[in-house]
Amino acid sequence: MKDPVSIFLELCKISSPSFEEAPMSAYLRKWARVNGLYCREDSAGKKISSDSNNLYITGKTRSSRSPQVVLSAHMDTIHGTCGIKIKSDRGKLCAEGGKILGADDKAGIAVIMYAVETLKRENILKNINLMCFFSVCEELGLKGSSACDMSMFNKKSFVYVLDSELPVGTIITGAPYLYKFEIRVRGKASHAGIDPAKGKNSIKAAAYLINKFPQGRIDAETTFNIGIIEGGSKVNIVPELTTIKGEARSHRKAKIERIFSKLRRVCKSAEKTCGVKIIFSCEPAFEGYNVDSGHPMARAFEKAAENAGIPFRKAFSNGGSDANILNARGICSLNTGIAFKYPHSEKEYIKSSDINNAGKLFVELCKALTAGGYFV
Repeated sequence: MKDPVSIFLELCKISSPSFEEAPMSAYLRKWARVNGLYCREDSAGKKISSDSNNLYITGKTRSSRSPQVVLSAHMDTIHGTCGIKIKSDRGKLCAEGGKILGADDKAGIAVIMYAVETLKRENILKNINLMCFFSVCEELGLKGSSACDMSMFNKKSFVYVLDSELPVGTIITGAPYLYKFEIRVRGKASHAGIDPAKGKNSIKAAAYLINKFPQGRIDAETTFNIGIIEGGSKVNIVPELTTIKGEARSHRKAKIERIFSKLRRVCKSAEKTCGVKIIFSCEPAFEGYNVDSGHPMARAFEKAAENAGIPFRKAFSNGGSDANILNARGICSLNTGIAFKYPHSEKEYIKSSDINNAGKLFVELCKALTAGGYFV
């Protein structure tokens, strides 16, 4: 049986960027067959234009009524990793040649695979109503979990998502609401050299707006960011249309609503000041969640950390995960720390010791949930 680090290194060789998860899906389906597990998939790929679907891997004891333990990770990475070479520097695993490592979230997948194989070897798996949920297109706005088959879960499901940069032993009891917004600034085009005064410069009006907006961290639980500005067509034309795109996150939905209310007022004022037309629109990307720290899921995780000899922590995060989607649909879910660092960048790394500790922790978690009577 392979240790979790060996499994992780094998997974890193599989390139699986968002929308192109098929190689990872094939690998996991084969793994399920080899271990005598059942693999089901939904139709999410067709809905979101991915070449793969979400996977639901279970043992023979799957029940739609009894309490269900779900371990979850996503199959996609933010970029492809073809030809990846991995080096170890004093216990830190990282990629060479300017590539991402993909520990977000291949480390989570590796830990789940190791936990399942360990439980099977110790003849415990048959006593657990366990499901592994592997999603697609998480990195592009939780698209896969948003299109998942909810009939695979039940109201007694405890879902642990392995997808956070926080230390191993950490559960995230609160995660934010995230809303995306778009502002379309429409001015008037004219020749920049012959008739500039006849134009209304949409880029100038957009700059006026941006200077009026809040930026970065608003308070301990709220952030605001402008991520994209697109405007103009040619250098000799006063730009007619400029688009501003961004997001707002907060653990309190009301705070986002107050920010957007202010933005609408600023847009109205800018229309008069700059003589342009401004259209503001927004939509939720995902809902936030807040699980009581005394919830049985948290208590079981704390007990598992104690049994594994790993410090237990509770935390809030300002990042989203598949746990946001599942909680919004009534399935109790918590994201957990896997301890990858600098995800989505060529500086990404993870320590071998953290992967091994996470493997130990999730084996103990499944044992605790089987024996501890946490489900109510």
